[in-house]
Amino acid sequence: MPNKYIPRHVRKKLAELIPGLRPWEVLSLEQAMDRITFNGEWYREPLGSYTTGPPYLQHWNEDVMELYKIFEDLNSELCEHMERSVAGFDKIMEKVRDDFFARTNKLLEQKDKEKREERKKAGLPEYLWPEKPFKPS
Repeated sequence: MPNKYIPRHVRKKLAELIPGLRPWEVLSLEQAMDRITFNGEWYREPLGSYTTGPPYLQHWNEDVMELYKIFEDLNSELCEHMERSVAGFDKIMEKVRDDFFARTNKLLEQKDKEKREERKKAGLPEYLWPEKPFKPS
């Protein structure tokens, strides 16, 4: 019967018999035959290609990145417009940036301190953490 569901234990047996077959990839007989034979030979797409997962993931990622780019452009244009039209807006933005950098640095220093204390509790040697991942520009 086409598209007859294959139980899990049978899929596991198929995976043992056929090298490289993953049990979760084969859910029906028709799908199993497509996976097992391709022009009479075993055929597999390389792992990491979009064919092993739903093809819409790549399109969805591209759409999200496009929306992010639109938002980023809109945000920068809005800031430029506000700096041109509102007196003192650049001073306010400088203050906001300084406050953000101060809060971020304080948080990172607190996390570094907690990591050092955890290492000390565990009896591990003192470790100097590398440069902070966040570097304000």
